[in-house]
Amino acid sequence: MRRVETTPEANQDLVEIVLYTATSQGSLDAARAFVWMLKDKFILLAENPELGRVRDDLAGMRTEHPHVLRSFPVNRYVVFYEPVAESVRIYRVLHASRNLPPLV
Repeated sequence: MRRVETTPEANQDLVEIVLYTATSQGSLDAARAFVWMLKDKFILLAENPELGRVRDDLAGMRTEHPHVLRSFPVNRYVVFYEPVAESVRIYRVLHASRNLPPLV
């Protein structure tokens, strides 16, 4: 089974998602459930790393292997990741409405 690695930026994104979801929905349980669903998608990507689309358009993203950055939508968020050896590296989890190039 392939592993999932998350960057510090991705971990911070998850914290911010929990805080926003808990505040907007008034439920910490709902926020936790949403983040667990995101983490389930990370596992799906680890098992099927070619699911997402290649993101050559985001040249500013620093990855281990250039031109291998991929993205995968999950509800209103986009997971940016890279297949690496026996794992996937999750770089960011950002709301789809955000302006991406300056953030990566």
